[in-house]
Amino acid sequence: SGWLDSDSTMTISLPNGNAAIRNLRVRVGKYDPEMRESLLRRMSVEIYFDGIKCVDAPLSDFFGGGSDAAQINSWYFTNDGKGTFDTRFVMPYRDSARICIKNLSGDVQPKVDIIASVDTDFEWHTNTMHFHAQYRADEDLPLSNDYEGDNIMEWTVADIRGKGIVKGDVLSVTCNTNTWYGEGDEKIYVDSDTFPSYFGTGHEDYYNTSYAPVVRFENAYGGCLLAESNMMPYRNIWLRTRNLDGMIFNSSLKFNWELESWDPGTADYSSVLWWYALD
Repeated sequence: SGWLDSDSTMTISLPNGNAAIRNLRVRVGKYDPEMRESLLRRMSVEIYFDGIKCVDAPLSDFFGGGSDAAQINSWYFTNDGKGTFDTRFVMPYRDSARICIKNLSGDVQPKVDIIASVDTDFEWHTNTMHFHAQYRADEDLPLSNDYEGDNIMEWTVADIRGKGIVKGDVLSVTCNTNTWYGEGDEKIYVDSDTFPSYFGTGHEDYYNTSYAPVVRFENAYGGCLLAESNMMPYRNIWLRTRNLDGMIFNSSLKFNWELESWDPGTADYSSVLWWYALD
């Protein structure tokens, strides 16, 4: 706990030995509320388990709130929308773990608290997996409305090698066209797939709604956490956690979004994917 200067890092080391984080809370306070969105997106979380960097993502995205650090109360996440973040993903480790919070804002010095509830009775087994989170972001991605064409681009959320299980993702989109961007299907390739094992019908369907989003909603498994009106540019934030339907892979998993829209234009995409892996 303490004040975190810009371009500085706060680090806590957890108890050594077999253990697991059961709840992780990061609280960011004592800052100008007008700086909320830019500050919480320009702070980052790095978590090392047994010497491996398993988590590297913006604070707001890692805790499920996407680019807006959106408020949510779901099975795995509770965010108050102001700077208090909780995740209940279980994060095991065999020998050691440390959590780092970086302030990359450049000019804001908030007060930061890191509170980890650690289960020191946890037993590590040969099939126990490390928890991972990976962030990706790209700007000005081209959207196409040529649904039958052969030149539709795809954006890669994650390309994982090894054995594990995917537990969910958050997707933030800033759309630079006045119409719905999300006609693109998800294509998820598992192991030796030449055709995707999961081939969807559009962004909104993957995130458990239908048609272009016009209202914010949330439930225990995610939702549409931000639904701005279709006036350029506008933003949506989608969350889906796979509480009961995790995607198991034995050698690899690749997750792509098609970039299809009602009208041509561009969009900015960013995402965090959460998964467990045998490292």
